[in-house]
Amino acid sequence: MQLTTGWGVNAAYEHFWNPAWRTSVYGGYAAISYNSQANAMLCAAEGAGAGFGATAVALAGCNNNWNTSFVGSRTQWNVNKDFYLGVDIIYQRLSGLTTPGGTLPSTFGLPAGTSALTNTGVDNFAFRFRAHRDFYP
Repeated sequence: MQLTTGWGVNAAYEHFWNPAWRTSVYGGYAAISYNSQANAMLCAAEGAGAGFGATAVALAGCNNNWNTSFVGSRTQWNVNKDFYLGVDIIYQRLSGLTTPGGTLPSTFGLPAGTSALTNTGVDNFAFRFRAHRDFYP
């Protein structure tokens, strides 16, 4: 059994403009990190190392630690007590996870012959419109 550390923090604030309108702002950060042996075991399973279990050795530069952060805002209009419309905008970032060399197994869902996996600095912007109606009090 190998040590994995995970932690996160989230914060949010909601402002009520009047009984019909509200806006919230939110954000958070989360991180996962592995000790060196756990990282070596994952790297070996990804094809970026050798061995199995306690004998696993990772290729130089293989790192499975990752973190993610996000910030967003939502504005909602309460048309009446049972129906509201909302708009949500969010920005997310994924950093970490580098698997150099080797050949990743097909279970990773990547094209055959993929020899490196890097997720450092992946950005995502999202926009969502929501219409919500309560039918049961």
